[in-house]
Amino acid sequence: MRTITFRTNAGQKTGLGHLARCAHLARELIENGSLCLFVVDYIEEGIAPFLGGLNVCSLYDGVQDQLDPCLDAQLFHNITKPQNTDWVIVDDYRLGDKWEIAIREYGYTVGVIDDLLRHHQCDLLIDPRWRGDETQAQYDALVPPAARKLLGPGYVMLSESFKNTSPQKSPDTPFTIMLGLGGSGTLDQCGRIIDSLLAHKKHFDQEIHITPVIGPLSQNTEHFLDRYQSCKNVTPIVGEVELYPHMRQADFYIGAAGGILYQLLALSIPALTFPLSQNQKTNSRQLEDIGHFFHIDNWSEKDIENIPAFITTVMQHYQRIKQLHATPKVALDGFGTRRISNIILGTGRSVPRLTVSTAQPCAESEQLTQQHNIRAVTDKDINHYLTSRNLDANCQNMIRTEKISSLDHYAWWFNSKRESFLLTKDGSPCLYIWHEVRRSKQRNYLIGGWFVCGESAGFQDIMLALNWQLEYCEKNVPGVPWIAVIHRQNKYVKRMNEYFDFQDVDPSNPENPYGIAISEIFDEADADHFHFVSREPSLVNTIKD
Repeated sequence: MRTITFRTNAGQKTGLGHLARCAHLARELIENGSLCLFVVDYIEEGIAPFLGGLNVCSLYDGVQDQLDPCLDAQLFHNITKPQNTDWVIVDDYRLGDKWEIAIREYGYTVGVIDDLLRHHQCDLLIDPRWRGDETQAQYDALVPPAARKLLGPGYVMLSESFKNTSPQKSPDTPFTIMLGLGGSGTLDQCGRIIDSLLAHKKHFDQEIHITPVIGPLSQNTEHFLDRYQSCKNVTPIVGEVELYPHMRQADFYIGAAGGILYQLLALSIPALTFPLSQNQKTNSRQLEDIGHFFHIDNWSEKDIENIPAFITTVMQHYQRIKQLHATPKVALDGFGTRRISNIILGTGRSVPRLTVSTAQPCAESEQLTQQHNIRAVTDKDINHYLTSRNLDANCQNMIRTEKISSLDHYAWWFNSKRESFLLTKDGSPCLYIWHEVRRSKQRNYLIGGWFVCGESAGFQDIMLALNWQLEYCEKNVPGVPWIAVIHRQNKYVKRMNEYFDFQDVDPSNPENPYGIAISEIFDEADADHFHFVSREPSLVNTIKD
């Protein structure tokens, strides 16, 4: 029988996440016949329920502001030496390679759970975070050559419950929004989100039910519970160690981008997340790879005001949003804890094989030149589209020069009538081009635009895309004229439009339907700062490679 000792902690300063994932792993090890011991700083009030069934020791007599790694290692050894520990598993941001060196000098085999890309002196390194195609190489220079590395979402530590992902929610129940802002800290922001949703509940397409998760270390809990005690739309989840049954009743999640995100992904529950700590800041493309598309790194109070409009969009396009999350590049299967247990013990129960999908579903592309391809934009472009549009090089030429917020963009995206395309150059994004049919005075008009994805887009790339767009619209929307506005300082675009036979329109002429349509459709653009132009159909030029 093997003995595994965990050095971790939970409390106001360290949160609950480290202890929670270690507990999942320990219970899997125990089920496979191992003995497990937990060593924490101090068992703070409210933590005991999360330690149920586990053997726990404290190193100190109270909460620690700082840790001396050498002293901590010595105190830890004094406890674990009589246990004949086979493995030491450490999961604590406050302890690093100095602690690990001291522990290894005592003769222990050391496993580290971490996601901060730090140097470690260990025999086993576990980091479940996905970091793109370079994930497997991230620790090559950070751990000893002989150390085994378990990297990526295939090693996410979840409870056994998350292997059961079959739907449970009844279709006739209210639209349920789970809120989670960590296991500690104030509940003020949680309350502001609830109030924002409740203020708009009459405008939602469905009845809403809000289930805020109240952590054991949350502050002002009593006041929070009293505040919403009589509100039938709010049911706080208090004192629950296992959120699985509550999550299966949720349609959407709003909150911190911590370990709960992996649980949501395992159950295919879409979410809007934001960071509460530095380690929760994540590259959006990496989140998209694992099936998560709504994450805001620069979360602010303004976003709370915009949540109701976003939730309205989620309700109206729920199946489309679910489908967006349905085919991740890297899927979570709920067997990560078992995989780690099998490796630590050298045996164990069977698990599915780890796979990463290299061929992602994508819209069919059309080759324009040897370098260039163009394809229709899909929902998976939602964040890259916004990032590109918000580049300074693009904003300065827009009617609205300010950057668009993520929540405004998400709400707009699923209701937009425009048709957008992505031009790639040598396989990399080059520019987006779009058009839309608008109606004015009983007549249809085409409007459109383009914006670059970066500095790689040149004059010929833009001209190629514009020429393709005109041909495409001539074929699919025949006989419809174009109207546009061009900033008077943007001589570059004016010359391009002149090449494609766009003509200036006098907006002061009341008999000119183009001027009237431009003034109506582009109501935020004035003739003092913008050229008003139009183009008759059937005037397509051809640009060759």
